Order: sequence, then C-alpha cells, then structure tokens
Amino acid sequence: SPHFVFNNGKLSKLLSKKLSNLKFLHLDPLDDSRYIGKGAIEFRSSDNFCDALNLISLKEGIQLHITEEHCPSFPIVFSHIFTSECESNLISPRISIKVDKNLKVDILEQFQYRSLQERSFTLNNVTEITLEANASLEYVQLQNTSTPTLHLNTVKANLYSNAKLNVVNFTYGGELSRNNFFVNLQE
Repeated sequence: SPHFVFNNGKLSKLLSKKLSNLKFLHLDPLDDSRYIGKGAIEFRSSDNFCDALNLISLKEGIQLHITEEHCPSFPIVFSHIFTSECESNLISPRISIKVDKNLKVDILEQFQYRSLQERSFTLNNVTEITLEANASLEYVQLQNTSTPTLHLNTVKANLYSNAKLNVVNFTYGGELSRNNFFVNLQE
C-alpha cells in the first residue's frame, strides 16, 4: 500500500513508501509561490475553532488527487507518529484529498504516540475530502494517543452527485479527544 509517514508533524520521505504511483503535492513550506493558486489547501477563514487554529499554525500539508491514472488498488495509509522529541506543543497536520468521479478509494489514517516518556502536546489535524460524482471513499481513522495528549480532529467533506463517504473513527486514549465531522452535500 502507498504509505505516508509523518514524524512529529513532518512528512518523512525516508519512512514513507510507494508514493511514486500517486498524484500528490507535499506543500512544504506552505508559503512557496509554486502552491499559490493551485487550490492545494483551502485558506479560507472558518467559523470552526479547530479549523481556524489549524490554518493559523499550519506548517506543511499534503494534497492528494486520486485520478483514474493514479488510483491505487490497495488502501492508502497515513501514519502520524509522535515521540518525546516533538519540538512543538501544537502540531497541525492538514491533508486534502480529492477523488475524481466514478473512482473508489480506501484510506486509513492513524495517530500514534510512541515514547518512553510521556510529553503533553496538542494535536489539531484537519482532513479535507472532496468526492466528485459517483466517487466512493472508505475512510478509517484510528486515534491511539497517550494520556497527556489533547487531540482535536476535524474532517470536512464535500460530496457531489451520488458520491459515497463511509467514515469510521476509533478513538483510544488521550486526555481529551474531540471529533468534528462536517459534510456538505453539493449536489
């Protein structure tokens, strides 16, 4: 499976694998002029506190575009691994996923804290999903964070005609976890 691995909020190209068959942009740094105007990530103000906080503190992001030419037959995996070496008290990953019409995709996104010493931090991730007409996405999130972690999770989806989104979220651990799901039916 294609596997994106983020270590303490940063994409690790060394640990990630099988990404060459995917059409994606790694936006790092976000203010790079190559990304302006490409619609990679929606930089609009938001009424949602978690989304607004994510935009303010965002350092990098991923834009994944599933096309007929770049549609994997295996699930795509996003792994977020956090360790005590984490430099920031606030980590704000953002992933934008667009699935073209008539395609079916499976995605697993997992969050894990791996450390011998627990360190308190806030994780505020946002996943944006756009499903074109007749597209289908099976999206599973697994949050397995440690006790001192505050985890704010936001999923924003735009669904077009006959699109199908199935979201499954498992939340384990953490001092406090909040899951926000916003689905907009466009057609």
